[in-house]
Amino acid sequence: MNGNFTKFKKYIVIVLFLVASVLSLVFMGKVAINYNISDYLDDSTETKISLGIIEDEFGMTGDVQVMIEDISVETAKGVRDTLKGIENVLTVNFNEDDESYYKNGNALFVVLVDGDEYSDVANVVVEDIKAELDEVFAGKLNYGGAIMEKAKLRAAMETEIPFVLGISVCLVIAIMLLTSKSWLEPIVLLLASGVAILINMGTNVIFGEISYITNAVAAILQLALSIDYSIVLLHGYRKNKENEADNGKAMKGAIKEVVKPISASALTTMAGLLALLFMSMRIGFDIGIVLIKGIVISAIVSLTLLPVLLLLLDTPLKKTRKPELVFKGKLFCKMSFKISKIILPIALAFIVACGVLQLGNTYSFTDNSNTNAAIADAFGRNNSVVVVYPNGENNHENELKLAQKLNAYKTADGKPVLKSFTGYSSTVRELYDVDLAARKLNLSKSDVELLFTMYHLYGDNSLVSITPLDFVKYAEELMTNDADAKEFSNAEMTKTLRTMLVIDEMMNGEHTAEEFHALATTGVMEGTDLGLFPIKQMYGLYFYDEVENPKVNIKEIIKFAANQASSGALGDLVDDKAKENLSSLAEKLDQFEDQMNEPMTQSEFQSYMLSNYGVALDSSTINLIYASYFADEHGVGGSTIPLIDLLNFLVDMGQITDADAISGIGQLNELYALDVAAFRAQMDKQMTRSEFQSYMKTELGVSISTIEALTLFLQYNATHGTSGQT
Repeated sequence: MNGNFTKFKKYIVIVLFLVASVLSLVFMGKVAINYNISDYLDDSTETKISLGIIEDEFGMTGDVQVMIEDISVETAKGVRDTLKGIENVLTVNFNEDDESYYKNGNALFVVLVDGDEYSDVANVVVEDIKAELDEVFAGKLNYGGAIMEKAKLRAAMETEIPFVLGISVCLVIAIMLLTSKSWLEPIVLLLASGVAILINMGTNVIFGEISYITNAVAAILQLALSIDYSIVLLHGYRKNKENEADNGKAMKGAIKEVVKPISASALTTMAGLLALLFMSMRIGFDIGIVLIKGIVISAIVSLTLLPVLLLLLDTPLKKTRKPELVFKGKLFCKMSFKISKIILPIALAFIVACGVLQLGNTYSFTDNSNTNAAIADAFGRNNSVVVVYPNGENNHENELKLAQKLNAYKTADGKPVLKSFTGYSSTVRELYDVDLAARKLNLSKSDVELLFTMYHLYGDNSLVSITPLDFVKYAEELMTNDADAKEFSNAEMTKTLRTMLVIDEMMNGEHTAEEFHALATTGVMEGTDLGLFPIKQMYGLYFYDEVENPKVNIKEIIKFAANQASSGALGDLVDDKAKENLSSLAEKLDQFEDQMNEPMTQSEFQSYMLSNYGVALDSSTINLIYASYFADEHGVGGSTIPLIDLLNFLVDMGQITDADAISGIGQLNELYALDVAAFRAQMDKQMTRSEFQSYMKTELGVSISTIEALTLFLQYNATHGTSGQT
C-alpha cells in the first residue's frame, strides 16, 4: 500500500493544494471582469481608432432610456427637470412635440450619462434614477438603453454562470454514476477538477482582468476538456489493482502509464487553443491563454492531487461499490463492417449538402434579449451610429450632405432608415427663433428675447449701436421705473448715471457763470471743489476777444477796484496797504470833484468868500453877481452856481480887485485848470489792461497779474452793463 506514497507525502500534497485553493479563492475577487468588447479590438481597426478619438476629444458617454406610461406633458416636463438634476447626467432628451419622445401618452426620456455604459458612474446614475422615479411611477416605468442592457448582461453573467456550471456538474455526475464502479467515484473526480478550476480562476490575477466571455466559459470548458484526464488515471489505477495488491504500487504504475496519453491529450488541446492567441481580436487571446493555463493545471492536478485522493479514500470507494454500465460494441462493429463500402460516399454527400446549405445562413450580430420590449413596441427599435471625422472647413455642410444621403435610404415599408441625427449642424449650428429657443431651453419668451438682444449686442455691435447720452437716459429711466432693472442697479450706479446727465446739461446748455457754478456744485455734484471766481476767470478768458469797446474810465475802474479789494473777488489778491491806497484814492477823487463842482447858494458863497479870502459881500452885491452870471454866461436863472465858475466870473467882471484875492483865485484856477484838470484828464483817461497794470504798480504800488486785471475788467463791465477792453 505504501510504494512511494507515504502518509506524510499524501498530506503534504493535500495541504499544498488546500493552500493554493484558499489563495485562489482570495485572488478571484481581485480579477476584474471586462464587459467592454471594444477593448479587445485590434488597435489598427477603424472602430478602435475612432473610439480612441471620441474618448480623447469628447469623453465616453452612455445612455439610459426611461419610458413612463400614461403621463401628461406637464408631468413629463417635471420628470425631465428631475433627471437633469441628477449628478453625472449630461443632458436629457425629451420633446413633447416629437413622436419619437411622446406618443399615445407614453413619454420617452433619453438620459446621456458622463461615463460609458460599463463604468461604475453609469451604474450609480441608474440607481439614482430608480430612486427618484420608482416610487412615484410604480408600475408605469420601463428602462432601456445601452447602460441598462449592459447592466442586465452583467447581472445575467453573474447569476447564470453558477447556474450553468451547476447544470454541467450535474450532467457529468449523472453520466459518471452510470459508468463508475462506486457511488463515490464521481465526487472524487469532480473534487479534483474543481480544485483545478479554482486554481485556474485564481491565477487569472496575473492578467489583471479577463473578459466576461472568458469568465463565463473558462470553467465549463476546463471541466469538459480536462475531466477525461481524471477518468484515464482512474481507469489505469483500476487495471493495475487487478494484478497488484499494493495500492501505492498500483497507483505509481498507473501514473507512469497515463502520463504520456494525458500529456499528449493536453498538448493537442493546447495546440487547438493556441490558434486563438493569433486572432486579430484580442478576445481570442484572452480566452485561449486562460484555457491553456487551465489545461496545464488540470493535467498537473490529475497526476498529483487525484492519485492522493484515490489512495486516501480507497476504503470508502470499496464500501460504495455498485454495478457499472458497460456498453458492448460488437453490434456496432458488425454494422460498421457491413456498410463500410457506402459510408464514405454518404459522408462526402452529407458534407457537400451542409456546405451548400450554410451559404444561405443569416448571422445576427445584434442581441435583442436585453432590449426592453415595451419601449421597442411603443417607439420602435433604434440603433445609434457614431461617425467621427477630422476637424476642418465646411464640416457642418458635409455633415448635412451625409445626413441627407442616409435619409434617402428607406425600409421595406417606406420609412426612412435615419430616424434622427445629432451633430454640429443640428445642435451648435441649429437656427433658433424665439419660439423654438423658448421651448428647447425651457425659458419664457421675454427672457429669450432678452438673450437674443444680448447676443446681437455682443456678437455684432453694429446691429445695436446707441449714443452714450441715449444709453444714459434710457438706463436712468429703467432704474427709475423698471423693477427688474432696479434689482441689478445700486446707489453708486444711479448716482453715476445722473451725474452724467448733469454733465450733459452743463456741456450742452448756455449758462452764466453763476448758473454753471450752481450746476457744478449742487445736487448729485454736491461736494465738488469748484469756486465761482475761477469760473468767472474762465468766462473772462473765453469772452475777452469778443468785447466791443476797448476803453474803461480810469476813475470808475479805480472805484471798482477799491470796492472789489475791500469786499469782492480781489480781496485775497492784494495786501492791506494796497487796499488802503485804493480806498483813499477813490475817496479823494470823489471829494475834490464834488467840491469843485458843488453848486452854492448866495449865502453859502458869502460864507465861503469870507472864510477863504476875507472878502465880505453884502446881499445886493451877491444878488447882482448871481444875476449877472446867469445873464452873461448861461442865459438861465438859478439859485446855485459852481464855485470855480463863480470865482472866475467875479474876477472877470472886476468885482474882485484885491491882488491877494485875485492871486488866490488864480492859484485855485491853476490847480483846477492845470493840476486838477490834468488829474481829471488822467482820471478820465481810457486805459487798456496793460496800461492799468502799469499805473497801479507805479502810482499805487499794487501788482496785478494779467488774469487778475482781465477778471477785474470783465467784472466791471458786467457790473456796469458795459463791455470793452479799456
